[in-house]
Amino acid sequence: MAPPARPPINAQNTHTILLLQPNENRQSRTFYDFTTVKAAVSGLTEIFQEILRKLNPGKKELSYTMADIHRYVDSVPDLSMLVFDARTSQYQPLTKQMIKGLLQDLVNAGQR
Repeated sequence: MAPPARPPINAQNTHTILLLQPNENRQSRTFYDFTTVKAAVSGLTEIFQEILRKLNPGKKELSYTMADIHRYVDSVPDLSMLVFDARTSQYQPLTKQMIKGLLQDLVNAGQR
């Protein structure tokens, strides 16, 4: 059986839960609740940008590449998303690889 495909970045009615453990401490586990996949991926980008701001407090402008955010995704001890699938009335788990694909989809959608 083929693994499930990642949902389209602009899919509607896709309640999404972002599960994040930002460091090795299991007590750091948290979740974020979003109404769409796109909002969840944007939220993850904002979390990454906030980390960059904290690491670079004196910089007025920050820049990063897709490779930088992919490294962040890979470095986080635990990161996943659960996306509601209305067809099955279940939440589909997304792996880090799928999340990285959605990050790229978000950038590509912004360039159209």
